[in-house]
Amino acid sequence: MTEGSTSSGASCLPLSFPQELIDSIIDESQDDEQSLRALSLVDRRWYKRTRDHLFHSIGLQDPTTKFSGQKQREQDGEAPCHRLLEILESRPLLRRSIKEFSIVSKTDSQTGLCGWSQPCPTVINILPLLPAVRSFILVDCSYFLRLANLHPALRHAVFNFMSRPSVTAIWLRDIADVDILPIIQKSHLETLYLGNVHFGTEFDPPLPPSVHHEAASAQDSSSQSSELISATGPAFLQILDIWGSGDVFKNILQLTNNPDTRISLTRLRELRMGILFFDEAMEESWNTFLDPCAEHVEKYVVYDGGHLRTPDLPEDVDPFPRSVFAFTRFPRLKDLKVVIPTRYFQWFDEHNVTPILLEALEQLSQSSRSSSSYFLETLKIEFTLYNSMCEWVGEPVSLSDIVSRFSQDGTLWKGLDRVLGNSDSGSLSALEDVAITLDLASSDPPVEEEVWERAKRAILDRMPNIGNRINLRALF
Repeated sequence: MTEGSTSSGASCLPLSFPQELIDSIIDESQDDEQSLRALSLVDRRWYKRTRDHLFHSIGLQDPTTKFSGQKQREQDGEAPCHRLLEILESRPLLRRSIKEFSIVSKTDSQTGLCGWSQPCPTVINILPLLPAVRSFILVDCSYFLRLANLHPALRHAVFNFMSRPSVTAIWLRDIADVDILPIIQKSHLETLYLGNVHFGTEFDPPLPPSVHHEAASAQDSSSQSSELISATGPAFLQILDIWGSGDVFKNILQLTNNPDTRISLTRLRELRMGILFFDEAMEESWNTFLDPCAEHVEKYVVYDGGHLRTPDLPEDVDPFPRSVFAFTRFPRLKDLKVVIPTRYFQWFDEHNVTPILLEALEQLSQSSRSSSSYFLETLKIEFTLYNSMCEWVGEPVSLSDIVSRFSQDGTLWKGLDRVLGNSDSGSLSALEDVAITLDLASSDPPVEEEVWERAKRAILDRMPNIGNRINLRALF
């Protein structure tokens, strides 16, 4: 055999890596779609794992959405739906790779109508072909989606899909006409996200009785597909993420006190509370929620929760809801993250969050826990700065000036240094990871890195006790 023929024969041999190594290589590339596509072409043993990553999450846009370069035809928006249906029908094995499915609406703010108000049988035919979906997402990306405006057949299919035992996570954002009862009756639900979700709106007629009937009957028809992958048994809600949904939140708490309600909030492990639109209903619900539901929470995140439709001036935004900083109400808290958006910075008196944050951390440091295993281990504080701040300070400044001014705020940085530096005992004595981040990613033009380096030095100069123990960084 010649050297050339030997080389040619060797090149045709399949790669004989162990499957564990193949899976590890693919998992390392899971965030790189181009690499995953290349790896999927190696051979069948590589294809299956890459398929699970490439098709883990899929979604459908509102049929009225027009993409760049698309001809302005009515059927254009439905083309992705037809294409997805063709793929799922021709490749049955692919169906089990899809674990997350989203439906995105784009509601017209003038008419209140969305593309899903027209019949779209393709979507209805797609849903039964997704037996392995664990997470379902329904969002409106432009205004407010009223479920009553969905085409009745699609609306029923959505309720039916959410009620599957295999769906353990539901994400709803900017949705009205929500009947929460069939959702919280799901004992298998582990994650629930409610962002700006309401029963209705003050200027709209009430939810039609037919929608309530569809929601109530969804449970009875949720197991139509013989392919459905069953959940592994009853589960308790583990993660609750909520903002701007006071009326729904209040109703959830009332319903969970009903012995016929199968879901419980008393075993939450992770709680994310958004402060955007924290109105009276949210405040009332929050105070009612804390006593029975805070005991098992180990991770607590306070964040803005979505974004304002328009950049409101500080005087148009409600004062900071200080009750969300009730850290001592969580006796098993180990991981705390606080994200403070622009409108709550200290140069706006009614939005000065610095003393509230310092007071809450000091109370936490002085609080006692039943066991050292419940001491706080991770603390992350993130400040988000936007260009709109430049218009609020009453003088012509750039965002770089804002960053410099922020870095020289002795009250904030010296206060954090004092509270965190004197934590040799109490609930903060086990802190292993302290991270402080300035989010500058939305700045336009971008803040120069040398501006940040000067700001970083100024901050560390004001934190002599813990400056060498914190992870201080900026996001550009």
